[in-house]
Amino acid sequence: MQQDYFGFLKYSDTIMFNDGEVSVKEDYKEAYQWIEQYLNQDGFIYPPESCKVKLEPVTLKKIQEIPNTKKTALLYKLPASHKIILYNPTSNNIKESDAAFIIHLISYLFGTRLQFEEWWFDGRVPITPTVNFGFSHETLEHFISHSYDKWKGFDSKQKKLMTNVLVMFSRAPSYNWDWEQFIIEYMVFDGIYKIAATLFKLKDKVSHSDRFGCLCELFNLKRDNEKINEIYKMRNELFHTTLWDDKQPCSSTGKAFKMPFLLRKFNTRLIPALLGYNNKFVKTDWWIMGRHRFDKLN
Repeated sequence: MQQDYFGFLKYSDTIMFNDGEVSVKEDYKEAYQWIEQYLNQDGFIYPPESCKVKLEPVTLKKIQEIPNTKKTALLYKLPASHKIILYNPTSNNIKESDAAFIIHLISYLFGTRLQFEEWWFDGRVPITPTVNFGFSHETLEHFISHSYDKWKGFDSKQKKLMTNVLVMFSRAPSYNWDWEQFIIEYMVFDGIYKIAATLFKLKDKVSHSDRFGCLCELFNLKRDNEKINEIYKMRNELFHTTLWDDKQPCSSTGKAFKMPFLLRKFNTRLIPALLGYNNKFVKTDWWIMGRHRFDKLN
């Protein structure tokens, strides 16, 4: 048995899954209050301000702040809120294997970013969910159990890629510009295709436009060719010509602002499908607005 701590997750119920559990720390209430104190109205925690200081050589007490060194911190920590226990992990280094997969899978479900207690965050961190679905506690536990069992059957590279896909999916909303979020979401899409290609013997060298069709057919996802063509066109122009909706990135454009959200909703359905959790949610229309129910796989 191994255990570790992570945060911040805004959920107080104990989560039981095959070969493990997640429960709140004893100081969860204090951590929750800290988050509420610094949570911005837009649903994100932002990096604190940092500066350089002079220290007394022996005691290391602060002598004075060095002028003109204040800036937004590159790295910072959030309070840990939960403990994860794994009864039979596949590796002794759970931070880079089983525990990493589980906490980033939870990040996907809650539309947040999570990190181990000793590790650092960069950029803004969403606390308010960045996904448009809800689920029951029973479904939460069932999905984690199913996905963890599925992940255990992957080879070492597939395991690493799957965890990285979840990491980048959780990071995407932390970027400020629409074109930045779109790039990260496309990395997630490409990563998903790479894993699917190795799992299901798909062709590795397939055009990016055809990859959408391949995955829709493989997982029986709804398909909107007009939206897929828009995503593909935006990707080609941005990656190969630096154009964003025929303008400069960081410009105010017409349809471009919705593109990362459109691709995110597509990725949101691909992730459970890739893990073999092909529930009704996976088959819902991914191009429409509105909230969906992430249902339990029968």
